[in-house]
Amino acid sequence: MTFVTKKWADRQTQYPNRRTITNIADPTDTKTVIVERAEGTVSQTGDALNADALNNLETRIYNMNASLVGTATEYTLAAADWNSSTHLINVSIPDVTVTSNQDIFGLPATSPANIQNNAALAAANIQDYGQAAGSITLYAENVPSTDLKIRVIVRA
Repeated sequence: MTFVTKKWADRQTQYPNRRTITNIADPTDTKTVIVERAEGTVSQTGDALNADALNNLETRIYNMNASLVGTATEYTLAAADWNSSTHLINVSIPDVTVTSNQDIFGLPATSPANIQNNAALAAANIQDYGQAAGSITLYAENVPSTDLKIRVIVRA
């Protein structure tokens, strides 16, 4: 589910501290009064709860959510690209940064070919080996002899 921000607005009135007091026993007996704080010594003022503070919170939640939500992109691990002596492969992924986090997983098990691909991924025992700007490096305990497909979500 996508986070949808709300634009908060401060309540604006002509008399923000004015209240009307009505006598319950005699509803015609009403008085208009100004209500003011009488809190004594303020030891800590606290944070204002207003539109600016709430909109800032909305923005931070939106940004955090955006960093967690991502789109899975499919990549092919070509059998010919594996280094058979180091068991490593370098995969170009444009959105990867030095500090980004990636989720790497197999294909949806929606077809026999995808299930076979995922079984081969499991047999290869592919693990994260590192990353650089624009790429990730993977290690395979058992270097695959066929091309395999993975899906990757890059998170900030």
